[in-house]
Amino acid sequence: MTCHQEVLLDLNTDCVEFCPLHGNHQWLAVGTYQLDEATKLRNGRLYLYQLQHEGLPQLVEQAKLDVAGIFDLQWTQLLAHEQLCIGLALADGTLRLVQVKATDSELTAAGNLLFAKCNGQLAVSASAQSAPGVGLQQIGICQAVNTGMCLSLDWAPPQHQHGLAATSSSAGTISIVQVAESGITQLSEWQGHDLEAWMAHWDKHQPRVLYSGADDCAFKVWDTRTACSSSNNNGDSSSGLINQAAVYVNSKAHEAGVCCISSHPHRAHVLVTGSYDEQIRLWDTRNITRPVKTCQTSAGGGVWRLKWHPSKDQVLLAACMYNGVALVTIDEHWSTVQVTEEYKGHESIAYGADWCRRPCSQQAEQQQGFNSAAISQPAHGKQQGDNTNIIATCSFYDRRLHLWSPTIPI
Repeated sequence: MTCHQEVLLDLNTDCVEFCPLHGNHQWLAVGTYQLDEATKLRNGRLYLYQLQHEGLPQLVEQAKLDVAGIFDLQWTQLLAHEQLCIGLALADGTLRLVQVKATDSELTAAGNLLFAKCNGQLAVSASAQSAPGVGLQQIGICQAVNTGMCLSLDWAPPQHQHGLAATSSSAGTISIVQVAESGITQLSEWQGHDLEAWMAHWDKHQPRVLYSGADDCAFKVWDTRTACSSSNNNGDSSSGLINQAAVYVNSKAHEAGVCCISSHPHRAHVLVTGSYDEQIRLWDTRNITRPVKTCQTSAGGGVWRLKWHPSKDQVLLAACMYNGVALVTIDEHWSTVQVTEEYKGHESIAYGADWCRRPCSQQAEQQQGFNSAAISQPAHGKQQGDNTNIIATCSFYDRRLHLWSPTIPI
């Protein structure tokens, strides 16, 4: 593999995500979390980077924002105001919504980044991308969990319900949160697990189906139509928790805590889970009340994050904690999972990993409203049209952010 860049950040670094929204793939959000031993405060900082291609791929810091410690982050777009936003799951138990906005003359009347509509999609305009004044501003906050820290965040697919988010907590609870014109509101919260709930994750193809995983080794499936329609009268009035029963519980498949869950973005009924037991497991979810584990493989380290390749259905990126980062492939029959390449560039716990979803040609960038002058230059002198994979990963205690490309063609 080729490491293009290493960045040293100010705080322990634990999550990264490239913007998956059309026309905005050059933006990278990075989250940090650090416990101040003197004050016992959990501090965090959100960074915004822009991926540029002038020779080698490089990340350029554009903005940063101090918040509580960040455990998870995820991009979203509020179409009502054409706002490009990042949701944050924070150590103070809140879900915060941060807007990416221009800070100079490239402002719209609402103070947002300029957007262009291309092929029915919203894209940051070329003039706004090249402007030096890009900032981050908090525009909403909600107490997502009533007790403990907010550990994960996942936005429901917008075709199912726009602005709906699921979060999980260190107290083992699962919450549903709604972002609307009136603000951010917690709709419901229930006791999903006995220990820290590391992940709450929506099925990409089945509306209202939610998965969760926790330190109690349990992998659970929920039907949130019941949760979202229930009132607090149905549950413990003193705690504010509702009564909610999982439609499926598996406490035997994973030999340690379930850290991550990822529904396939393009193939219905395909799901992967990652665990502290160092195994990546592939599941068939056609029967949602009894998912079937089809195969598994060892990643050599606790599997904290799993990200499907943007265009290659049978390729995964895995953040494997003490064993670095791995590229994982699934065979054509969806019956075998194997690690095909490992990235050992990190010297601390690898928590964050993501693919850049950049287009493969300058023409595609222009069609989607990209600033082609900023990000369309190919790496290593390759011809335009090359689809070199760009990956961002981060490690915790050494506070490192890496930008790299795998050796094996994908």
